Amino acid sequence: MCLGQLSVISYQLSVISYQLSVISYQLSVIRCEFLVYCLLVTVYCLLFTVY
Repeated sequence: MCLGQLSVISYQLSVISYQLSVISYQLSVIRCEFLVYCLLVTVYCLLFTVY
């Protein structure tokens, strides 16, 4: 009984940690896209100020 509950709890914890790693990966991808977007905007602004 106790072993079954422990295995279920450990399985749930591993699922939660997997979901957290997926969420952190998605956040890092979104952050990279945001940085690229900011760089493009600054480049466009510099071009418009030059011309």
